[in-house]
Amino acid sequence: MLHALQTTSSSSSPSATLSSSSSSATSSLLYEALSKHKLQTCTIPEGAFVHLGTTSELIDFLVAGATTTMTNETTRSVVILNSMLIGDCSLNSKSSIGHGSVIEHCTIFATNGGKMEVGQRCLLSGIRGDLMGKQFSVPSEICLQMLPLRDGRGYVCLCFGVNDDIKGATKLYGMDLNCVLERSGLTPRDIWDEFIPVSRRMLWNAKLHPIMMCEGDDGTKCPELDFSFLDWIKSLRDNVDDEQQRQFTCPSTIQQGLKQWKQSQRIAISDIRTCVDSEVEAKYRSTISSAEAKQLNLRLLKALDNVAYQAVEDGKYHIVGRTFMVMSEVLRSLHHDSVEFESVPNDLPSSLTSESIGRAISIRDALMSDGKYYSCSQVLEDFASTATHWCISGESEHSSFVYTDPLPLDTTATASAPARIDLAGGWSDTPPISFEYGGAVACLAVLVDGKRPLRAQCKVVKGMTGICLRTESRSLSDETTLLYSSETTIQTLADLENFSNPESDCSLLKCALVWLGLCTLEDIRDGSMKTQSVQPYLQKFCQRQGDADVGLEITSSSLLPTGSGMGSSSILAGCIIACIAKCVGIVLDGMEPIDQSTAKFGSTETNGTNSLIHGVLMVEQLLTSGGGWQDQIGGLVGGLKLATSSKIILPLETKTKRVELTPETVDELNKRLILVDTGKPRLAKNILRNVLRRWARRSADIVETVRELVNEASNAIDYATRGDVNNLGSCMSKYWDLKKTMAGESSGVEPENIKQVLQLLTSSKKIVGGTLCGAGGGGFLALMVADGTSQAEIESTE
Repeated sequence: MLHALQTTSSSSSPSATLSSSSSSATSSLLYEALSKHKLQTCTIPEGAFVHLGTTSELIDFLVAGATTTMTNETTRSVVILNSMLIGDCSLNSKSSIGHGSVIEHCTIFATNGGKMEVGQRCLLSGIRGDLMGKQFSVPSEICLQMLPLRDGRGYVCLCFGVNDDIKGATKLYGMDLNCVLERSGLTPRDIWDEFIPVSRRMLWNAKLHPIMMCEGDDGTKCPELDFSFLDWIKSLRDNVDDEQQRQFTCPSTIQQGLKQWKQSQRIAISDIRTCVDSEVEAKYRSTISSAEAKQLNLRLLKALDNVAYQAVEDGKYHIVGRTFMVMSEVLRSLHHDSVEFESVPNDLPSSLTSESIGRAISIRDALMSDGKYYSCSQVLEDFASTATHWCISGESEHSSFVYTDPLPLDTTATASAPARIDLAGGWSDTPPISFEYGGAVACLAVLVDGKRPLRAQCKVVKGMTGICLRTESRSLSDETTLLYSSETTIQTLADLENFSNPESDCSLLKCALVWLGLCTLEDIRDGSMKTQSVQPYLQKFCQRQGDADVGLEITSSSLLPTGSGMGSSSILAGCIIACIAKCVGIVLDGMEPIDQSTAKFGSTETNGTNSLIHGVLMVEQLLTSGGGWQDQIGGLVGGLKLATSSKIILPLETKTKRVELTPETVDELNKRLILVDTGKPRLAKNILRNVLRRWARRSADIVETVRELVNEASNAIDYATRGDVNNLGSCMSKYWDLKKTMAGESSGVEPENIKQVLQLLTSSKKIVGGTLCGAGGGGFLALMVADGTSQAEIESTE
């Protein structure tokens, strides 16, 4: 606390308080101006005055702090302020820094075997540059400071002893001045101008400090440092106590340092103010912290490169993916506030080998050299998705399919499916989380207004050529009302090259064709084959080689609004795959409808790489939407399921356990589980990116949240099988809280209007639980209404 002490002005006249010699006109004016005001003094209780008038006092203050009992025997440590020590000059290398020393505003690189040795209780300030294989040795209790000269004339290097009296001439470099002159062969004329009288000679005006013209100092790279002149000072210090050695002798290399010092242009401390460019120095100091962060991050990237190379060699693709996600996070930290959202040519390799790792790193480094950190982080995340794709697929891009007879020409294959509600466990199904940790999701297949809202049709057309793709969005209340449609035709391989862009027309249908084997990724990416007709590929795909030309018509249709959160994209992909496969004679496990009368409950079935479930997962990886497996299991397998994935099994292995519900529980759920369209589409991919970034960092709260998500899936199944609908509703609310934790507060996972609706319905006890379906951010709300509450009461809530 600050205490204010107030003084009062004196009533005495100027003549009574001022001597005749000080009663000048100026004094009178000052007295007249100031005597009218009350003066106040602030005191700090238990404060102490710390004098920082000497270099020694400054070092003590920085090392030991502002204590009143500060002595030279105070325990010392190394203090590094606003500095970068990079390479072999870092503290964990062969270099060393003595106790009680202070390093401030320094940027020292030790490349090519350079080495730094700093004695005890030294002060190094503003040293900048690269040692380039040289040894940098500073004797104990020496102050060394570099300052830039005006007009880019190099640097002056101040060098003196910590305890030297700058305003005296008794000590130099901590030794008796006469001893230094005698042993070095120097004379007063070597360090003082002749016009300075002997009585006025002091270290203040002694020309002791050499000007360094550093090689390579062009303003864009570090200068090459040469402190060999320090060697003769160190040799003097090492022999200062040898009274018998009156003549200074030292190796020729050290004599060379002394000669260099004598021949150099030198200036005195008294000349510093007029010679030094303080603006350049201030700018240099202000940029060290950002440069330090950048250098540390570059070193981190180099270490991560080695991790990625080793992981791909060991076949640990999930480690490769996580490594590139962490790289992306490092680049995002360098992005700061600059904006550069321009598109960047992305020619990342699709394979996962040491060569492809090297290629990705080369692209990263090129973007970084152009300062495109944000774009670079996006590219790294894309390559992390490639690694995730390999976790899912293993060594092959697609399965070796079993074939049967195709449907007759002009025969339509139709597939339809319900939507799904995720009750607990979502996000644990998302690769790489589901691969690295193992996932579990409780999900329910549901009709929406009594309809299967997701459908697809496929037909091989006689006499047609090419492929006609069409996507439709229709009204749930009136299916004849077409809300939106897009259509595209495939005539050449070039028409397929944008298959991985979710924003392109009919991209989901294109990805399904690619995964089912219409053509290889290599053919699509081969620039020389862009004009290649798709017809020969299509004839083979439809098992019509040698027959007359055929075409393929595929249409997908959804009765759900875009971004419903009910798994529509994945489930629709399953319908598309199923109808195409049926049409052209590809056999997939899980493609045929399940006979409910003979359905197996309680047993766990593995979804192999030749299954419809796994196919959807592969298609979504091709689409770069990066989804998990809960959507397709939730909608393509009927009823209530516990879906799981195994940990670290390549390729990713999922399992499905169908759960039988009593008729009473089914009736209760049909009455109390309702869907509410929030009118706001969710943006799953954006939220997904945020979740995967947080998972890559492995923060304790995220790991714990994933553990809870997996556990809650089993709890939800248990409540449902016991018919405990109220606790199932509570489980859904807890699930919603866990989903929000996964996405993060700034992700937009819970829009404010949705938050208010949930709070209102909960506080009015009209619901016992609820969650936004899917990733969140919008879409449908799944609500478990309280027993006895009608849908009309929910709709009338204001």
